Amino acid sequence: MTRPQALRLNNGISWATFVFTSWLIVAPLAFLIIAAVTGGYPGQPVRQLTFDYIQHVYGSTKYLKAFSNTLLLAMLTALIVTPIGVFFAWLIARTDLRWKSGIGFSITLPIFISPLIGTLAWIALAAPGAGLINAWIGRALFGMSGNLVNIYSFPAIIFVMSLFYIPLCYLLTVGAFSRLDGTLEEAGRTVGCRPVQVWRYVTLPILMPSIISASLIIFILSAEQFAVPALLGVRGHFVTIPVLLYQGFNEGTIPPGEIAALATQLVAVTLLGVYFYRRIVRVARRYVTVTGRASAQRLANLGYWQVPALFLLGIYIALAVVLPCVALLVGSFQKYLTATFDASNWTLGNYVSLLDPYYLQVLWNTIWLATGGAFATVLLGFLIGYLTTRLRGVPVVGVDYVSSLPIAVPGIAMAAGLLWTYALLPLPIYGTALILLIAFMARFLGYAVRLASTSFQQIDPSLEEAARMVGMSRLTMLRRIAFGLVRPSMISAWTLIFAFIVVEVSTTILLYTPQTATMAVAIFNAMESAGTVRGFTIAVVQLLIIAGLLLAARAVTGKVQEPLWTRS
Repeated sequence: MTRPQALRLNNGISWATFVFTSWLIVAPLAFLIIAAVTGGYPGQPVRQLTFDYIQHVYGSTKYLKAFSNTLLLAMLTALIVTPIGVFFAWLIARTDLRWKSGIGFSITLPIFISPLIGTLAWIALAAPGAGLINAWIGRALFGMSGNLVNIYSFPAIIFVMSLFYIPLCYLLTVGAFSRLDGTLEEAGRTVGCRPVQVWRYVTLPILMPSIISASLIIFILSAEQFAVPALLGVRGHFVTIPVLLYQGFNEGTIPPGEIAALATQLVAVTLLGVYFYRRIVRVARRYVTVTGRASAQRLANLGYWQVPALFLLGIYIALAVVLPCVALLVGSFQKYLTATFDASNWTLGNYVSLLDPYYLQVLWNTIWLATGGAFATVLLGFLIGYLTTRLRGVPVVGVDYVSSLPIAVPGIAMAAGLLWTYALLPLPIYGTALILLIAFMARFLGYAVRLASTSFQQIDPSLEEAARMVGMSRLTMLRRIAFGLVRPSMISAWTLIFAFIVVEVSTTILLYTPQTATMAVAIFNAMESAGTVRGFTIAVVQLLIIAGLLLAARAVTGKVQEPLWTRS
């Protein structure tokens, strides 16, 4: 192939990828904005242009309350999670803590449990009257007539969300601690600075951009969180924008134009976090300390603080992993949720009920959507990652920016945009499983692209040039050289996106039908109905699927790599 032919082929692939990715991500947002300024139902022709819906949503006390609740929840969660996650990262990366490998892995486990399942577990632990903590500790130990804790409260929402976002903050900062040039800290000690002064004047300023970036990402994820405030906040009348969106769709209490405008408000909140995040990332480049030379890193000696540190980490792992798993397992074998272990209440019926055709269909939907969605997302993500690291041009720059949008678009807002997009267009997608597959690709594409870009950046382009010089076609070179070298990362990306799709509820909750429901939706619906214990059973099966997948990935690749968003 001549050079002009190769350039035309590269240009054609770049433009095709840009157009497809833009349709996947930008089109739903565009239709959402159109719906917000016309007010039509999904599937209706565009009506007369009006800004009444946007003015009402952005100026109404009712909606401003949900807006302020969303901001408050996101800010408080970020403020609580950040110092704890950073402290855990410091313990693992920069101290002589014992059993660091096992503890570090255990800290990351709540990512795969997910806030939805964690909420379900903590309802079993702290529900008024029936919670194990209230019965065993509050009444048996302290003799309380009431409840020691109330899971249906604003502090409980903060608590549960913090438990399951601490691992993200840990993963977002532990790499920065590991890569920190130890000679800078050693220089501070050389001039007589005490350890606290070294931390304050040397370590903290260098790590501050990474810490703030982690905090902003936690803010974004907390603002778009649906399951925790939906299950724990309604009884306490604490409603956020994602919850209001779901209620408006599910109950038909909000006009379609206001629903679309509300979704744009949620996108505005997350875009605010992304704006500050990108500014911090640009500033962070001024603090680069990693060079090609090895840097000395002296681990801090915990001494007598070794036991308190292990105790603190043990408390966290117990609250975020051990107690939730035990609560889910216990609840899955009960006829109804109770803290008293009456023999007549134990049953295998919950598991037998999962043999019902509906739940078998739910299980099949989850497995094939997660398998196909992860495969399609990783394939597209690695194509975009290759293009953005190897080629230049307008379409390459465009696809790079478009593929980074999903992190700023909440899942439930993306789902609302997809509703308007595929209900209006004459395509046989609306109401089918295919719309869920498209939603999952749009939701998680940014993570796959980020990991792919990092992987390709670590591969010297001269290897590919050498392959082309010996006569390999570009397709053969991609298959045998490029994708061969990044195969472990592709397996890791597929594994993690599979797990994310299995537990994803915010994107699915507006798009599913009884024929396309997933396990996460079935769990959420069980929690809102009388079948709470069945939700425990589905959650246990869900965790077993994810655990089996992670063990299989570990056997294939030798390890489970870092979650996608920790790569820079």
